[in-house]
Amino acid sequence: MENKYGNMILSEGLISAGKSTLTKELVNKIPNAISIEEQTINSDLLATFYADPKKYSFLFQMENLCSRYSQHIDGIKQAWTNKKITVY
Repeated sequence: MENKYGNMILSEGLISAGKSTLTKELVNKIPNAISIEEQTINSDLLATFYADPKKYSFLFQMENLCSRYSQHIDGIKQAWTNKKITVY
């Protein structure tokens, strides 16, 4: 049976856990795979969070959650449009 939509592989983890490295390795090993680069964290917000983590932890986590959700939707669109394996 033919796959009409493509597939997705998502890597999740903490900051600097190796998600981007894993994504690059998978794309190199899987034929016809494409990757979506992870969006960078807002450096101003990151600095604010590090300055007062107790005060800004919720804001920082929500920003990351919303950003990751947006990337997930983009990944679904890529997989369905290209009918390839999308890795991010």
